[in-house]
Amino acid sequence: MPGVLRKRRGGQLDPALVDACLGAWDRVADGLEQTSSVWEEAMHRARALLPEDEAAPNLDAIASAFGDYADIKSPVFLGHSTAVSMLAGRAADHLELPKPEAAFVRTAGLLLDVGRVAVPNGVWEKPAQLSPSEWEQVRLHAYHGERVLLRHAALAPFARAVGEHHERRDASGYHRGTAGSALSITSQLLAAADVYTALLALRPHRAPFTRSGARETLEGMAAAGTLDRRAVVAVLAASGHSSRPPPPDPRLTEREREVLRLVARGLTNKEIASSLEISTRTVQQHATNIYDKLGFRSRAGAALYATEQGLL
Repeated sequence: MPGVLRKRRGGQLDPALVDACLGAWDRVADGLEQTSSVWEEAMHRARALLPEDEAAPNLDAIASAFGDYADIKSPVFLGHSTAVSMLAGRAADHLELPKPEAAFVRTAGLLLDVGRVAVPNGVWEKPAQLSPSEWEQVRLHAYHGERVLLRHAALAPFARAVGEHHERRDASGYHRGTAGSALSITSQLLAAADVYTALLALRPHRAPFTRSGARETLEGMAAAGTLDRRAVVAVLAASGHSSRPPPPDPRLTEREREVLRLVARGLTNKEIASSLEISTRTVQQHATNIYDKLGFRSRAGAALYATEQGLL
């Protein structure tokens, strides 16, 4: 395990956290070899650190952290959970759902894809058609997300909505194949918002849809009985009211923002240099300046910052 942490230090894992973990490894590892389930032991320790009665007031922050962690699984997903949460929340407001229900939708949107981390990046980033076994892994990410949330009382109320966000009214969805009559309006709003947001994003196997193309696709799914028509109408209405991005960070130059956006997308220095028509050495210098100015030590931190700044 220490070897894995060292290998991922500065990449997927924050260097400071890795160093702290390794520095106290005897305490961290105490009891892990004797337990039958590392996952159960980790959840037990997490509950001790954050009791259920303390989790509720911090629920939005916790959900946001879960969503960010799921999204940095791969550059293709950056910003997805936040975008789904905002869009589904506006759609809930459009339908004039009660405020507690609209708040539930927003929080559930942040948690929607926590199960994504159970699927290898090689599957998510595959540009070709998935094999049957790979597709089965994708189908189960909603199941894994539901299981994760059921482990903590403060998050358990969102488990069903997360498990249902790929279900369809005609029972063609996954992972249970639940039909529309058994799906709540919150689950159907999240499903429509998730589809619309995903269509607008670049994926390894396709280019992003235009807004009109995404609208036509959603309308077609509603007409076919795949997505709930009321949810689709609400999501499409809400999609025209995107929030304004935050003002540019004055610490970064325009060129540094361009480099940061491409770094967050997972491009190599050579690919960034080609895209911006500058040298690889210049890209490296810009990246160093960005990390120094913003205090980041990993691509994951830079990616989250780029998402918050609306650069993606």
